[in-house]
Amino acid sequence: MQSAFTAGIDLPAKIGVFTETGAEGAEVSVALVKPEWVTSRHGTGVDVDALTTALNNFATAAVGDTK
Repeated sequence: MQSAFTAGIDLPAKIGVFTETGAEGAEVSVALVKPEWVTSRHGTGVDVDALTTALNNFATAAVGDTK
Protein backbone atom coordinates (compact mmCIF):
# COMPACT_ATOMS: atom_id res chain seq x y z
CA MET A 1 0.00 0.00 0.00
CA GLN A 2 1.41 3.35 -1.04
CA SER A 3 0.13 6.75 0.01
CA ALA A 4 -0.07 9.88 -2.09
CA PHE A 5 -0.82 13.26 -0.56
CA THR A 6 -3.41 15.42 -2.31
CA ALA A 7 -4.58 18.70 -0.81
CA GLY A 8 -3.29 17.65 2.61
CA ILE A 9 -5.32 14.43 2.63
CA ASP A 10 -3.62 11.04 2.93
CA LEU A 11 -5.04 9.15 -0.05
CA PRO A 12 -4.05 5.48 -0.20
CA ALA A 13 -3.75 3.94 -3.63
CA LYS A 14 -3.48 0.23 -4.36
CA ILE A 15 -0.48 -0.36 -6.60
CA GLY A 16 0.53 -3.81 -7.80
CA VAL A 17 4.23 -4.23 -8.58
CA PHE A 18 5.33 -7.38 -10.35
CA THR A 19 8.40 -8.63 -12.18
CA GLU A 20 8.16 -9.94 -15.70
CA THR A 21 11.03 -11.61 -17.50
CA GLY A 22 11.23 -10.71 -21.16
CA ALA A 23 13.64 -11.43 -23.98
CA GLU A 24 15.99 -8.71 -22.71
CA GLY A 25 16.12 -9.96 -19.11
CA ALA A 26 14.08 -9.09 -16.05
CA GLU A 27 12.06 -5.91 -16.04
CA VAL A 28 9.79 -4.52 -13.34
CA SER A 29 6.32 -3.39 -14.32
CA VAL A 30 3.96 -1.26 -12.27
CA ALA A 31 0.19 -1.54 -12.63
CA LEU A 32 -2.67 0.22 -10.92
CA VAL A 33 -4.87 -2.50 -9.48
CA LYS A 34 -8.24 -0.72 -9.60
CA PRO A 35 -8.70 3.03 -10.17
CA GLU A 36 -12.32 2.55 -9.07
CA TRP A 37 -11.13 1.36 -5.64
CA VAL A 38 -9.69 4.79 -4.84
CA THR A 39 -12.79 6.68 -5.91
CA SER A 40 -15.12 4.25 -4.14
CA ARG A 41 -13.30 4.80 -0.83
CA HIS A 42 -12.55 8.51 -1.15
CA GLY A 43 -15.26 10.01 -3.33
CA THR A 44 -14.79 11.53 -6.74
CA GLY A 45 -13.25 14.90 -5.94
CA VAL A 46 -10.96 16.70 -8.35
CA ASP A 47 -7.82 15.45 -6.58
CA VAL A 48 -9.01 11.85 -6.60
CA ASP A 49 -9.98 11.99 -10.27
CA ALA A 50 -6.63 13.55 -11.19
CA LEU A 51 -4.66 10.98 -9.19
CA THR A 52 -6.51 7.94 -10.50
CA THR A 53 -6.31 9.23 -14.07
CA ALA A 54 -2.57 9.86 -13.75
CA LEU A 55 -1.91 6.45 -12.16
CA ASN A 56 -4.06 4.69 -14.73
CA ASN A 57 -2.22 6.45 -17.59
CA PHE A 58 1.12 5.51 -16.01
CA ALA A 59 0.08 1.88 -15.62
CA THR A 60 -1.20 1.72 -19.20
CA ALA A 61 2.07 3.17 -20.49
CA ALA A 62 4.11 0.75 -18.35
CA VAL A 63 2.30 -2.52 -19.06
CA GLY A 64 -0.25 -1.81 -21.76
CA ASP A 65 -4.01 -1.69 -21.60
CA THR A 66 -5.29 -4.56 -19.44
CA LYS A 67 -8.98 -4.16 -20.24
